[in-house]
Amino acid sequence: WIDSDEEVENEQNRRNEQVAEKALDDDIDSKVQYWIDCVRSSVPGAAILFVASHADRFDDDHLGGIVEARRRCQHMKDRILRREERRVYSLRKRLLKLESSHRADSPAAQRIRALLSPYRLPKLIFQNDGGPDAVMRISGTADRGFGALRERIINLATGRETECADFRRILSIATGREASAEAYDYPLFRGMVGSVIPPERLAIRALVREKRAKLQLLEWPSFMQMVEEELGYRPREADLNDSLRFLSRIGEICFFGETDALDDRPHVAAPRVDDVDIFYDSSDDEEAESSDDYTLAKCDIQFPASDDVSSIADLS
Repeated sequence: WIDSDEEVENEQNRRNEQVAEKALDDDIDSKVQYWIDCVRSSVPGAAILFVASHADRFDDDHLGGIVEARRRCQHMKDRILRREERRVYSLRKRLLKLESSHRADSPAAQRIRALLSPYRLPKLIFQNDGGPDAVMRISGTADRGFGALRERIINLATGRETECADFRRILSIATGREASAEAYDYPLFRGMVGSVIPPERLAIRALVREKRAKLQLLEWPSFMQMVEEELGYRPREADLNDSLRFLSRIGEICFFGETDALDDRPHVAAPRVDDVDIFYDSSDDEEAESSDDYTLAKCDIQFPASDDVSSIADLS
């Protein structure tokens, strides 16, 4: 027999636990899920590694100890994966509905297929080493966990880590078929860290850096001629195009690809070098833009004005 005071205390404890759990859910949604959505919309297919900080605060039993820390991390993992699975399942359901109503080639169906592509789904990376921790835990105060975090980031960035059971499960929902580890045997992160750079790209990068002080905007034919004169041979247009895209990705130049607005060559409408304005093509406008804010011509390549902003990564 339980007296009334003990019943009241148990009920109060149960309500406090519910309030704390609701606060944890709100914290996950506002501080973690919000940024997942931002990364998903800005960088499709991004690899997102989850890390829990302030691990030292759970060294004693004041907040529940390490057991409570692991419980919170596991709860965050479960909540994030459930939401992602529901989102993917909903998109898959909408796609099947469009296909069953003979609208498989509609713009809406094409957009959903793009969202469900393995190259656009975010790779949500947690701990899957069989240990008790669902998320990597670090502490700046105790200087703990950074060695393992550094190793994990390097493995991801260099493409050494290919296995992600959580992503394979989400991919199975998106495609409607089982995604085995053998079928999904490619890097989670497809960056340029650790990749071999062809000599021609390095030669063109050196040429760009040499000419940057004198030239800021070049048309495609002029750049082709300059490359041929400086390198002593005429590279294939496809190879040069690929090299320029690579230099654009690492921040050396601004280069935009093929378009049929002006002619069959790549071109870009570039803003003033010392401003940051919108790149656009006004070839279809009835009246050409007269403002000095834009250079509206067959400009293919823009060189940053100074070496201070010349590159994001030094690949030498």
